[in-house]
Amino acid sequence: MKKKRLMSILLALLFAVQSVPVVAKTTNSESENVSEFALKNMYEQEEITDPVTEQTLIDNTSDVVLTASTVSGSFSYSIGSDGTATITDYTGDDSVLVIPETIDGYTVTSIGSNAFQDCTGITSITFPESLTTIGSYAFENCTGLIGFEIPDSVTSLAHHAFNGCSGITSITIPKTLSSYGDDYYGSAFAGSSITTVIIE
Repeated sequence: MKKKRLMSILLALLFAVQSVPVVAKTTNSESENVSEFALKNMYEQEEITDPVTEQTLIDNTSDVVLTASTVSGSFSYSIGSDGTATITDYTGDDSVLVIPETIDGYTVTSIGSNAFQDCTGITSITFPESLTTIGSYAFENCTGLIGFEIPDSVTSLAHHAFNGCSGITSITIPKTLSSYGDDYYGSAFAGSSITTVIIE
């Protein structure tokens, strides 16, 4: 009887310890809760999003751990462990969008997942020459988008990066691009109206 009771107490303690959240410190002195499960499985997921702020904390499309987002003008961005910036959100209303090469002194190398999602007023984009990665669903449902040129610096386009972009039927991508989507999730152009991809 004592053994069963002791076993019950030990199991209760084990469950209590496992349910305690792990806290990740951020650069702006706030604390973001990330579950222990998420941390254990962070390399099996494409990204980990804070359940309270809905900001991306870990984005495995670039294997860089990100800080909490900082706002600069119409852009929100995070600083990666490599010291470069990833744009995580956009609140502006420019139809001709120019993504900066630097933001608050940090070089912009990535556009995060869903960063420009539902920005239907954007008709054209100028990407910086420093850009290397465009995340999944980055420009999802940008239905007004009709033109842009991907610079030679970009080496990776994640799956569905241009999902729902109904205004574009053809696109030119550089030879330097080593990946545009994956076998499991699909191409960077899946779900768009793009039917012709030209490699130059």
